[in-house]
Amino acid sequence: MIRVRVPATSANLGVGYDCLGMALTLYGTFTFDFSQKGIVVSGCPKEYQNADNLVLQAFFSALRAWGLPLPEGVALQIDTEIPVARGLGSSASCIAAGVLAAHAYGRGSETIDAQEVLRQCLQLEAHPDNLAPAITGGLCASFLSQSADDDLPRPFVATYPIQERYRFVTVIPDYEVHTQKARTLLPKTMRYADAVYQMGRCAAICKGLENGDEDLVRHACTDRMQEPYRKQLIPEYDAVRSLAFANGASAFYISGSGPTMIAIVDRSRSEALCAQLADAYPSWQVHCLSAAEQGGVVEDE
Repeated sequence: MIRVRVPATSANLGVGYDCLGMALTLYGTFTFDFSQKGIVVSGCPKEYQNADNLVLQAFFSALRAWGLPLPEGVALQIDTEIPVARGLGSSASCIAAGVLAAHAYGRGSETIDAQEVLRQCLQLEAHPDNLAPAITGGLCASFLSQSADDDLPRPFVATYPIQERYRFVTVIPDYEVHTQKARTLLPKTMRYADAVYQMGRCAAICKGLENGDEDLVRHACTDRMQEPYRKQLIPEYDAVRSLAFANGASAFYISGSGPTMIAIVDRSRSEALCAQLADAYPSWQVHCLSAAEQGGVVEDE
């Protein structure tokens, strides 16, 4: 039996569209039992209780890519706090869990190579912004590069520890926003002035989160590239943002493609802000989270 625990992830952090991602202390746990034949999946909607389940796709894809033997059967139990289609990396957590489980199943005695695991994950989801922090933890800046010698694009990841003073008050509406729909809203071109605006802030927010510079985070986390367009899919965006800043938030952004929104706040003000948001939106989930220092892990049974 193999058990894998993977954190939720928040992509973009406002100004880091498709290149920044952060692991959060909200988790999915995936348990693999190989004692029976056939495929059994539980703990998820019925339409995913089969061999097309994304976790199992990632598991078998990695075993085949690494030339490892396949089990005769798998019983997969999914227990997750990460909601689907809310902008918290639910698909990345499934893919990372499947590949990490494949490594443990076929290469249990070997040290996990995070770069190799990430490359395999990218065969199922082409964006490393959520996958990188799901595997390594912390804050990740990532990109893909391919040279003439490479069969596939290579992921490059720079990781940043996040200052422990920060909390991430995570507001999860009770409706979905799908990534593809959110992408269709974005313009096809961008002015140089806006690109310069983004680049400076994208670099600065990483340092501000690393060293606890609240003023730097506040001024850096103001996006021009995607949030002005995507917020139209979240009718309550402006009201939630105003409430967050009125109650001590340093910064506010849409997590991934939404509809989840996150307020960055000092821990001394986080519980009060969480209570205010939960009171204002009682049918939504509101969590006071920290950055997860560790990415996906295979836990001892």
